[in-house]
Amino acid sequence: MEKNKTAKSVQSEDGMDEKVLKRYELVYLIPNKYSEDELAPIQESVVKFIKDNGGKIISEDNWGKRRLSYNIGLNYHAYYYIIEFELTPDKLVLLEKNLRLSDEILRHLIVLKRVKSAQEIKSEKEAAEKRAEEIAQQKEERQALIEKSETKKPARKDQFVNASEAKTKAPQKKEEMEKIDINKLDEELDKILKNTEDLI
Repeated sequence: MEKNKTAKSVQSEDGMDEKVLKRYELVYLIPNKYSEDELAPIQESVVKFIKDNGGKIISEDNWGKRRLSYNIGLNYHAYYYIIEFELTPDKLVLLEKNLRLSDEILRHLIVLKRVKSAQEIKSEKEAAEKRAEEIAQQKEERQALIEKSETKKPARKDQFVNASEAKTKAPQKKEEMEKIDINKLDEELDKILKNTEDLI
């Protein structure tokens, strides 16, 4: 599908107006061959290119020097940088080309970032808090069960029983423990299923 270019705006293939700012995230790697002093001008050139093309920097982050998962050429380490920015899609093409042609940038990746609404952020925070409370409650319940089982341990005199009594008592205790454990497991599974239904 061909693009119809007008003086007012440029329509992309999907029919979206290319003059609208969209939020992107850029991760790029600078090879280890550059010193710490040489990194700042490279980073500033990327930021300057975005700003000169009408972009807006939202955030910048330096992840530092890290070992690469696999070597790229003769590079085993690289400096990782991440920038979140807003830019029009037509200018993004220029940024992509500039990064691809730059000898100072080892690799880069640009992804479209969805901006979350305040309501989505609030609901995610509430869900995380609820899950943290449930985990704390489960830990307390486990601790209470452990303390209960420790208090029910027999005294030293009762530990020594004859073999015939031990054979008859052992299966009964084991069956009771299995019933308790199965009931507890069923309750825990029901709680988990209920919580996942609430999240969906």
